[in-house]
Amino acid sequence: MMDNNNIVAVNQYHPAPKKLSVCVLCSSYEGSESELKQFDDLRQSPHWYFDRNDTDVTFEIVELKKATVYKTVRALIKSGKYDVFYNQCDGAKDEDRAGEEVIRVLEEFKVPFTAAMSNCYELSSTMYFTTSAMVPRTRTAPVKK
Repeated sequence: MMDNNNIVAVNQYHPAPKKLSVCVLCSSYEGSESELKQFDDLRQSPHWYFDRNDTDVTFEIVELKKATVYKTVRALIKSGKYDVFYNQCDGAKDEDRAGEEVIRVLEEFKVPFTAAMSNCYELSSTMYFTTSAMVPRTRTAPVKK
């Protein structure tokens, strides 16, 4: 297709790309006793890196409570509104904030998401110290806790 001096390529086999819809998942501090609660008031989101006038991508931030992660994330997935999930939930097993359980739901439903895989979310202390220090693995690698 030609428009004066501009040449626009049209691919007859692929329709124009649709808008990309990103669901940004964050841990909610509502009702949390986390020590980080008083310091963590910033919501990390990729939307800060896009032009405000860019209409090709939309972001929605959703705060998740650990107790209702499965129900909430499943509903978000089933809504069909999102093309990808940008996961910022980093609660540890012993915290009352959403974390690994979010990844497990995203993996179960096989949707595109950003985050560590669940099998890499919390390394054991032995695995962490041997891999981070590049120590050759032995049969036993005791680590004091």
